Amino acid sequence: MKITPQTILASQPDIHLAMKEFAGIKIIEAMEVLIKNLPQDRKDQLMLKIDDIIDEVCVLGDELLKP
Repeated sequence: MKITPQTILASQPDIHLAMKEFAGIKIIEAMEVLIKNLPQDRKDQLMLKIDDIIDEVCVLGDELLKP
């Protein structure tokens, strides 16, 4: 099954959580080779940083969507 914003929204009706989940999936897909080859401690650090970046992007998205 292909993951799209619509498929995530179908299972996660909260737009903010869905947006965060979709962004996380796409970033991890893009960095899959790097992530796979990192030692576990570095992988954990990278995943935390990715979470921080996704949070920042979601905040920016909220600001841009305000009327």
